[in-house]
Amino acid sequence: MSEGAARGVDTYGDPLPPFALSRDGETLVTFAGHGEARWWSMSGARAPSTSAGAPHVLALRRLPGEGDRYAVMQPVAQGTYVLDLDARAFTMRPESFGDTHQKWWGRAVEATLFRGKLALTNARGESRSLKVNSHLLAITPDDRYAVFLERSRLTVWDLDQHAAVAVVAARSAHDFALSPRGDEAAVWTSTTLQRVGIPDGELRAEWKSPEVISAAAYAPDGRRLAVSTEHGTSVLDCARNEEVARVEGTATMTTTLRFDGDGSRLVTAAWDSTALLWSVDEAIAGYVPAPTKKKAAKRRG
Repeated sequence: MSEGAARGVDTYGDPLPPFALSRDGETLVTFAGHGEARWWSMSGARAPSTSAGAPHVLALRRLPGEGDRYAVMQPVAQGTYVLDLDARAFTMRPESFGDTHQKWWGRAVEATLFRGKLALTNARGESRSLKVNSHLLAITPDDRYAVFLERSRLTVWDLDQHAAVAVVAARSAHDFALSPRGDEAAVWTSTTLQRVGIPDGELRAEWKSPEVISAAAYAPDGRRLAVSTEHGTSVLDCARNEEVARVEGTATMTTTLRFDGDGSRLVTAAWDSTALLWSVDEAIAGYVPAPTKKKAAKRRG
């Protein structure tokens, strides 16, 4: 296990991205290539338990509402499962999706991507179809807005009015993360992360990374943002837009990360098949800012 990490697991070659993490940070669920789900305890090194899972997992999205549940997205025509961490079980969504490529849910709204078109349905059952081929979409917790990234732009769509209320230029953007309250989105390119307001689309802050950015995730209260890069993960204070902690330890790039339910712990996972659990408070307490290039040059002189 890496120095500084509170706990860690080696999944023996399971492709970690994506993974599910329980709200208490104690259970990690990974998926083997043949559809088996493996349940790992982050509190010990014992062997994982296994269960029937879902084959060919593309993505996991935490479902809104009570309980500890994820939507498990799969390729075309294989449907969508729900992973219930409390019940330690998978259930198939009751709908029949046919050739649906991907589907997203809010509490009473949904979005469906099918053959290059995005169908958005609001709480009144009113739908609008857009010629948008985007796999990067999120719905705000209040069911008011759908946010999606496509063709170098981030669009904020008002589901009540079925109209775009903001279109943000996002040239060369790779992905985005939505804040827990749905009032902000973090959009990143290779080395730049921008935080924009939802629904206005106004730029709130910009953070430059010295390394390539691979993933980002907000803490549950939205006050911190974890950003993974080539050799580690930075924790940013959103109010100050400053790095307040950095953890390192995986042999390869971290590609997936999640906070636990209260934001006190962070799990980072990498393609080297390791997952590490970090105490955020300890990482902040032990943080030593890296010297700037100017300071480093002065010291060498």
